[in-house]
Amino acid sequence: MQVKGELCRCGAKSSSPFLSTFYHLSVQVRVSESVFGMQGDFFHFSSGIVIVLLTQSSMRSLNKAMLIGNLAADPDQKTMSNGNIMVSFPLATNREYESKAGEKKKATDFHRIIVWGKRGQVAKEFLAKGSAVYIEGRIANRSYEAEKGEKRFITEIVADDLNIITWKDKKGTTAPELVSPGEKA
Repeated sequence: MQVKGELCRCGAKSSSPFLSTFYHLSVQVRVSESVFGMQGDFFHFSSGIVIVLLTQSSMRSLNKAMLIGNLAADPDQKTMSNGNIMVSFPLATNREYESKAGEKKKATDFHRIIVWGKRGQVAKEFLAKGSAVYIEGRIANRSYEAEKGEKRFITEIVADDLNIITWKDKKGTTAPELVSPGEKA
């Protein structure tokens, strides 16, 4: 954590016998990659009590998605007009929840994953329907015009990191799950 800032004494002298000093405070705090700006007022009373009133002036936002799931189809590769390679595939993630009646239910969510460049080439070469992957990236929303001229909206996960859990074998199918030492296959 890195903190830098300034404390400036305000020129007006307090007429209150209790308030000895009044300062305006401006601080910038850096935690990892996030920067938080804070401003506020610093009151020092003759009794020794200090009160700091802070207000947050600006804050970075966060757009991060982390998914572990299985490919619902083989990856599809497209080469853009500028030569960039884009690979996309649907990723299925499973979740469990409890219904209002108290029953355990299972549901599957599907996410459209976009992988660019060399990472995309790796995905195309080593992933197949059923492959398990860990994806880390950002959520992106975009719109496009459909065949009939209607505007459509789509949400995608643009992968910054791709970790392959199960690989495609030479036949193009997903490799079997790994077995822990001591377990029988």
